[in-house]
Amino acid sequence: MILPLTKSDGSADLTSILSHITLLEQTVDTLHKVTDRLQIDLRTTNERLDTGYERKTSQLTTDLQLTDLQTTKKDLQSAQTDLMTKGLQFKHLNSVSETRAEAFQAFVSSSLNVTSLHPVVYDSIIYDTGSGYNTTTGVFTAPVNGTYMFWIQLGIRPLGYYPPTSIKQSGKTIGSGWASFSSSGEGAVSATCVSQLQKDEEVWVQFEQYRGEFPETVTVLSGSYVGDPTSYFGGALLTMD
Repeated sequence: MILPLTKSDGSADLTSILSHITLLEQTVDTLHKVTDRLQIDLRTTNERLDTGYERKTSQLTTDLQLTDLQTTKKDLQSAQTDLMTKGLQFKHLNSVSETRAEAFQAFVSSSLNVTSLHPVVYDSIIYDTGSGYNTTTGVFTAPVNGTYMFWIQLGIRPLGYYPPTSIKQSGKTIGSGWASFSSSGEGAVSATCVSQLQKDEEVWVQFEQYRGEFPETVTVLSGSYVGDPTSYFGGALLTMD
């Protein structure tokens, strides 16, 4: 309630003036409190807005990082797949290269007598890319695990018996042949076989003991009447394991 500021006689009413001043002070104080409350609310609102912005920014950053990680993972998987493919291709090419590189053929350069159950020594090389065949022992040693093919041709003159001839792998027979003879008494025998060998396994050619307990002797001929090799032994790696 606002009281008049003057009395009925026109003079100033001090009581009314003081009352008005007190009311104004209370109003100003109330406004200060309201202003303080509004400032607090404004700070709280700003803090909430800042927190929400940080959360949104953090979430966006996390999402971007996840997207980058997923992209990187896909790139790594693609690179791994390409690497595996190229590795398989390289392994295949390397296998083909090694397969083509392992082959030999040797022949008997001078006629010789060979005792049964002993390796026939083909002492001269026609072709050799892998150095697996030994011209001193007549034995081929496998350089790698794989499937091999072997072949033999022998011109022979038997001295007392007609020998079965074998291709031996670590002591077991993997190929064999019997000689056919002409009226001159000379004969020829051939055999071909395919077998799987482990690295360092040995293969050789020998005459078997046909009868009796004592070794027999066979003459291995070196060449035909035109000079071509008559007795030869060869082999090649077909596939690697």
